[in-house]
Amino acid sequence: VIDADNRVFILAVPRPAGEKDWNKVTEDASKAVDNAAKEIFGQNYNQDVPTSYGDSPRRGPHLAQHVGLGMGGGQQEPMPFAMHDSVRRICAGLFMNTAILRPLGFANCLFQTYAPRLYMHYFDVMTALLGWNSALFPLCALSMCLFASTTFNFGPRTVTFPHLDFLNLAWGWCFITALGWFNHELGGHLILWDLWLIIEFPPGMTIAIPSAILRHSNVSIQQHEKRFSITQYTSAGIFRFVDNGFKTNVTLEQEMSQEEAQAWAEAAKVRYAEGVKMYSTLDELRQRAFM
Repeated sequence: VIDADNRVFILAVPRPAGEKDWNKVTEDASKAVDNAAKEIFGQNYNQDVPTSYGDSPRRGPHLAQHVGLGMGGGQQEPMPFAMHDSVRRICAGLFMNTAILRPLGFANCLFQTYAPRLYMHYFDVMTALLGWNSALFPLCALSMCLFASTTFNFGPRTVTFPHLDFLNLAWGWCFITALGWFNHELGGHLILWDLWLIIEFPPGMTIAIPSAILRHSNVSIQQHEKRFSITQYTSAGIFRFVDNGFKTNVTLEQEMSQEEAQAWAEAAKVRYAEGVKMYSTLDELRQRAFM
């Protein structure tokens, strides 16, 4: 999907070209997520209403677990999401599963191919953050997953409400991979409300959207079906923290002179306009394809 300036700001890719085993990868990844959910939630799994343990009530009535590094809600610096040690172990196991790593790596490849400037912005921020604090670790090799955070939406029927991921970078991409066992022609579609778009979203497909500025949700699936998703993202707070020289906005403002504060405020006014220039235009992608 392109904007009025011919910039590609949404990707929807069913599967990697030439990967004949993608159906098996999708099946194995779905089983891995399903088994992890059973380990984490036990008898509460398969219920419609989530418990307070790993839920995602703002986005929908499904079980979810955030992993990786986040920043928001008053944190003074990026830090790992809090979770029980047993949950951390189970989620770490998912990142060692080839069937999970394949779609993560595919998303990373799409990111680097279709938005190289934006990709390098994410790469520079992540490498700077990890270099600043050696106690912070990525979810896996940055060549496989460049994002600071991943959410496993365990379902069992992951169907989100209309929402914005307002903590994410405004022009940044959130990569969503659908998994599970459901009829994608009858449900599970991705709805982009502001664009009046509905996209079929079968298991194994990956879609990238600027989730902080586009309201999105899913079409309901049938009662007997299961739908999971894996989302990859980096919070805007991490970008601000690194851009501020590893300081919060509050700390930086306290250290600024009046002139510096004014220049900082002026730069903030054009940050989004400059950020969307990191998207590739359709012409750039065409030229790159024939290089």
